[in-house]
Amino acid sequence: MNGNRRQVAVIANPLAGDGLLGGVREALTERRVEFRWVETSEEHPGADLTRSELDQGADLIIAVGGDGTVRACAEGVAGRGVPLAVVPGGTGNLLAGNLGLPDEVEAAIAAALTGDSRVIDAGTVNGEVFTVMAGAGLDGVVMAETDPSSKDRLGTLAYVAEGVRHLDDRVFQSRLVIDGEVVHDGEVSLLLVGNFGGLRAGLDVFPDSDPADGGFDLLATDASGLAEWLSAGWMALTGRNGEKVRRWHGRSVQLQADPAIPYELDGEARPATSELSFDLWAGAVRLRIPREETT
Repeated sequence: MNGNRRQVAVIANPLAGDGLLGGVREALTERRVEFRWVETSEEHPGADLTRSELDQGADLIIAVGGDGTVRACAEGVAGRGVPLAVVPGGTGNLLAGNLGLPDEVEAAIAAALTGDSRVIDAGTVNGEVFTVMAGAGLDGVVMAETDPSSKDRLGTLAYVAEGVRHLDDRVFQSRLVIDGEVVHDGEVSLLLVGNFGGLRAGLDVFPDSDPADGGFDLLATDASGLAEWLSAGWMALTGRNGEKVRRWHGRSVQLQADPAIPYELDGEARPATSELSFDLWAGAVRLRIPREETT
């Protein structure tokens, strides 16, 4: 591929299924698009594969898979200016859901090849990139302990069921610093740091979030037990503050926790740690979205 010909690299998770992967190949071939096909693995989930393709001249990356694959590809393109397109193929599809990206292959490939570009901020947590949301405490526990077979059977409900099992988990002691100011020093059971606001099942904890405003939206609660979680959940989903829910906005966040807590980024579980550092990367990722219809 040379001259003015587009250089497309497809970073595909083989676990997305033969039907989806075959559909992507067929859609690109029918459009006579030349492309390089690279499959992820447990050892290479996508970031290094994406960087390698960019170093070889790729000017469009198409991520095919779920949240983990998309997050890894976003990390690979971050700061490079090359657009990332998404063909969603997972349980949550957080980025696709927040952007309203099509989940049908033909429409997703059309958006990838002829769509508009949208530049968004990204976040980093302990050095890893996320595009939608990161969380610590209950959120991290749920992502770590939800059984993969349950996700295959129940989809989003698997996360809900796992969350119910942990409503009585004890809170952790925390010190939360945002943009250099200590905003909380006490108990927390959940911290969310959002670039977008949408979660699974259409829930939106940050309805006014703007992924290009140069800051994170944050929410923390010390709820424990069913009654407190129901109250905190209602406040979180209706955009309210209260005794059990506090909100902030900022671009640099440090959390010290005792005991160490698990965390997650864009739905990917990470081991427990006692220190988390979140930083905003303004304008880091260029995404392909469906072309806006003109009248």
